[in-house]
Amino acid sequence: MRQKRAIAIKARKTFAVVVDGDTEVWYLQMLKRNERSINVNIEPKIPQRKRLSEQFEMILLHFERTSKYFSSCEGAEKQLKKHLKDYKKTQKYYTKQNNDIYLQLKSKLATAINNAKQLGCFNPDTPQSAISEMPLFFEANKLEQLF
Repeated sequence: MRQKRAIAIKARKTFAVVVDGDTEVWYLQMLKRNERSINVNIEPKIPQRKRLSEQFEMILLHFERTSKYFSSCEGAEKQLKKHLKDYKKTQKYYTKQNNDIYLQLKSKLATAINNAKQLGCFNPDTPQSAISEMPLFFEANKLEQLF
Protein backbone atom coordinates (compact mmCIF):
# COMPACT_ATOMS: atom_id res chain seq x y z
CA MET A 1 0.00 0.00 0.00
CA ARG A 2 1.28 3.47 -0.89
CA GLN A 3 2.18 5.82 1.87
CA LYS A 4 0.36 9.17 1.88
CA ARG A 5 2.53 12.22 1.60
CA ALA A 6 1.57 15.60 2.91
CA ILE A 7 1.61 18.20 0.21
CA ALA A 8 2.61 21.63 1.40
CA ILE A 9 0.32 24.32 0.11
CA LYS A 10 1.78 27.76 0.05
CA ALA A 11 -0.83 30.15 1.40
CA ARG A 12 -1.12 33.66 0.06
CA LYS A 13 -2.48 36.49 2.15
CA THR A 14 -5.63 37.93 0.71
CA PHE A 15 -7.13 41.29 1.57
CA ALA A 16 -10.42 42.86 0.68
CA VAL A 17 -10.24 46.62 0.63
CA VAL A 18 -13.75 48.03 0.58
CA VAL A 19 -13.84 51.51 -0.87
CA ASP A 20 -16.67 53.97 -1.13
CA GLY A 21 -15.85 55.92 -4.25
CA ASP A 22 -14.10 56.08 -7.58
CA THR A 23 -11.09 58.01 -6.27
CA GLU A 24 -10.01 55.16 -3.99
CA VAL A 25 -10.30 52.64 -6.82
CA TRP A 26 -8.23 54.87 -9.12
CA TYR A 27 -5.57 55.32 -6.40
CA LEU A 28 -5.27 51.56 -5.83
CA GLN A 29 -5.16 50.90 -9.57
CA MET A 30 -2.26 53.34 -9.87
CA LEU A 31 -0.51 51.67 -6.92
CA LYS A 32 -0.75 48.38 -8.77
CA ARG A 33 0.40 49.93 -12.06
CA ASN A 34 3.44 51.61 -10.50
CA GLU A 35 4.49 48.95 -7.98
CA ARG A 36 4.57 45.86 -10.16
CA SER A 37 6.46 43.79 -7.59
CA ILE A 38 3.50 43.64 -5.22
CA ASN A 39 0.76 41.13 -5.72
CA VAL A 40 -2.49 43.10 -5.54
CA ASN A 41 -5.69 42.36 -7.40
CA ILE A 42 -7.96 45.36 -7.79
CA GLU A 43 -11.61 44.70 -8.43
CA PRO A 44 -13.61 47.90 -8.58
CA LYS A 45 -16.59 46.81 -6.54
CA ILE A 46 -17.98 49.91 -4.89
CA PRO A 47 -20.77 48.96 -2.48
CA GLN A 48 -22.02 52.50 -1.87
CA ARG A 49 -21.00 56.08 -2.44
CA LYS A 50 -19.15 58.06 0.15
CA ARG A 51 -19.73 61.78 0.44
CA LEU A 52 -17.33 63.59 -1.85
CA SER A 53 -15.89 65.50 1.11
CA GLU A 54 -14.87 62.18 2.71
CA GLN A 55 -13.06 61.17 -0.48
CA PHE A 56 -11.08 64.41 -0.41
CA GLU A 57 -10.09 63.71 3.19
CA MET A 58 -8.30 60.50 2.18
CA ILE A 59 -5.99 62.52 -0.07
CA LEU A 60 -5.60 65.33 2.46
CA LEU A 61 -4.03 62.86 4.89
CA HIS A 62 -0.97 62.80 2.60
CA PHE A 63 -0.36 66.43 3.55
CA GLU A 64 -1.92 67.12 6.94
CA ARG A 65 -3.55 65.44 9.90
CA THR A 66 -7.22 66.26 9.71
CA SER A 67 -10.51 64.86 10.84
CA LYS A 68 -12.29 68.05 9.87
CA TYR A 69 -15.89 67.75 8.80
CA PHE A 70 -16.50 69.45 5.47
CA SER A 71 -20.11 70.49 4.98
CA SER A 72 -19.58 70.86 1.25
CA CYS A 73 -17.37 69.38 -1.43
CA GLU A 74 -16.20 72.88 -2.31
CA GLY A 75 -14.66 73.32 1.14
CA ALA A 76 -12.81 70.01 0.93
CA GLU A 77 -11.60 70.70 -2.59
CA LYS A 78 -10.38 74.18 -1.59
CA GLN A 79 -8.35 72.66 1.26
CA LEU A 80 -6.89 69.99 -1.03
CA LYS A 81 -5.95 72.52 -3.71
CA LYS A 82 -3.61 74.16 -1.19
CA HIS A 83 -1.43 71.09 -1.73
CA LEU A 84 -2.33 69.96 -5.26
CA LYS A 85 -2.84 73.20 -7.19
CA ASP A 86 -4.16 71.55 -10.37
CA TYR A 87 -6.35 68.94 -8.63
CA LYS A 88 -9.42 67.68 -10.47
CA LYS A 89 -11.64 64.85 -9.32
CA THR A 90 -11.62 63.08 -12.66
CA GLN A 91 -10.40 59.72 -13.84
CA LYS A 92 -8.13 61.50 -16.33
CA TYR A 93 -6.40 63.41 -13.51
CA TYR A 94 -6.04 60.32 -11.31
CA THR A 95 -4.70 58.06 -14.05
CA LYS A 96 -2.45 60.43 -16.07
CA GLN A 97 0.43 58.51 -17.61
CA ASN A 98 3.73 59.29 -15.79
CA ASN A 99 1.98 61.65 -13.34
CA ASP A 100 -0.92 59.70 -11.88
CA ILE A 101 -2.27 60.32 -8.38
CA TYR A 102 -0.16 57.57 -6.83
CA LEU A 103 3.07 58.99 -8.26
CA GLN A 104 2.10 62.48 -7.12
CA LEU A 105 1.42 61.27 -3.57
CA LYS A 106 4.04 58.52 -3.18
CA SER A 107 6.59 60.74 -1.44
CA LYS A 108 3.91 61.62 1.11
CA LEU A 109 2.82 58.03 1.81
CA ALA A 110 4.58 57.79 5.19
CA THR A 111 2.91 61.05 6.27
CA ALA A 112 -0.51 59.76 5.14
CA ILE A 113 -0.05 56.50 7.05
CA ASN A 114 1.02 58.33 10.20
CA ASN A 115 -1.87 60.79 9.93
CA ALA A 116 -4.35 57.96 9.33
CA LYS A 117 -3.09 56.11 12.43
CA GLN A 118 -3.60 59.27 14.49
CA LEU A 119 -7.29 59.24 13.57
CA GLY A 120 -7.73 55.96 15.43
CA CYS A 121 -10.02 53.04 14.72
CA PHE A 122 -13.70 52.87 13.88
CA ASN A 123 -15.93 53.63 16.84
CA PRO A 124 -19.57 52.59 16.48
CA ASP A 125 -20.55 55.33 18.94
CA THR A 126 -19.24 57.99 16.54
CA PRO A 127 -19.71 56.54 13.03
CA GLN A 128 -19.45 59.99 11.41
CA SER A 129 -15.85 60.38 12.62
CA ALA A 130 -13.14 60.24 10.00
CA ILE A 131 -10.93 57.13 9.93
CA SER A 132 -8.68 55.39 7.46
CA GLU A 133 -7.59 51.80 7.82
CA MET A 134 -5.26 51.81 4.79
CA PRO A 135 -2.20 51.57 7.08
CA LEU A 136 -3.34 48.00 7.85
CA PHE A 137 -3.17 47.19 4.14
CA PHE A 138 0.30 48.66 3.63
CA GLU A 139 1.77 47.09 6.77
CA ALA A 140 0.18 43.66 6.36
CA ASN A 141 1.37 43.41 2.77
CA LYS A 142 4.88 44.35 3.89
CA LEU A 143 4.88 47.35 1.60
CA GLU A 144 7.05 49.42 3.94
CA GLN A 145 9.70 49.68 1.21
CA LEU A 146 7.30 52.00 -0.63
CA PHE A 147 7.48 54.60 2.10
